[in-house]
Amino acid sequence: MNTKQIGNLGEDHAVRIYERNNFCIVLRNFFNHIGKQFGEIDFIAQRGHDLHFVEIKTRSSNAYGHALESITFRKRFRLIKTARYFLANVFDSESLSVHFDLAVVRICPFDKHVETITIYSDVIEDI
Repeated sequence: MNTKQIGNLGEDHAVRIYERNNFCIVLRNFFNHIGKQFGEIDFIAQRGHDLHFVEIKTRSSNAYGHALESITFRKRFRLIKTARYFLANVFDSESLSVHFDLAVVRICPFDKHVETITIYSDVIEDI
């Protein structure tokens, strides 16, 4: 399994967790198509008046640090810019509460099965 396939595996499992918790998946793998691409959001989910922009990190170890550490200043800037583009140009977001979540999918390094999925809500607060 290559890294793209592992990432897709993690994304599919995270989407299912959100769906099981009564979220509607609005869009997967969103990026702006006009001008210079400035970021991608793994998926966007809605439940009631809450809109969640979800970043997924699939890991088999913490060799490169905890997944929370991967949300650097630059990554945060790009996620916010992409979310603002989405809200301004794609989706009617009036009266919605916006959240940024990080879904950490931990897989077994040997057979690549999913061991755990941890959701961190509101990892970015300044949209």
